[in-house]
Amino acid sequence: MRMWLSIVLLVICVQRISSFQPEFVEPIVNISVAVGRDATFTCHVRHLGGYRVGWVKADTKAIQAIHEQVITHNPRVSVSHSDLNTWNLHIKSVTEEDRGGYMCQLNTDPMKSQMGFLDVVIPPDFISEDTSSDVIVPEGSSVKLTCR
Repeated sequence: MRMWLSIVLLVICVQRISSFQPEFVEPIVNISVAVGRDATFTCHVRHLGGYRVGWVKADTKAIQAIHEQVITHNPRVSVSHSDLNTWNLHIKSVTEEDRGGYMCQLNTDPMKSQMGFLDVVIPPDFISEDTSSDVIVPEGSSVKLTCR
């Protein structure tokens, strides 16, 4: 009798655990990065179980990675995770072409996804011959800076 009760309780627990669907814990944070710097998107998931996490560049629909496997041929892209809850997409030495939306997807039925956006900032390029040299000026005074 006791063994039968233990088996029933085990089956109920397994059904409960397997009935949890993966869900996103928080939204992906949008990132603003200067050209040449590194960017990391983080996707927080709960109850992943046997499902997989994928990363897709939204505008081109190019698959970046599925779970731990990088799919893109871009050597600047990598993935990492800590436990099954936190999944990261890393882009090294960001270029202007990296700008856009990046989607974290779960292979549920129907598929679940959320998106974060990468804004690539181009810092000004000062033209030294047309720019004042290092100078200390009183507040309210003018300094000439020339940008391309």
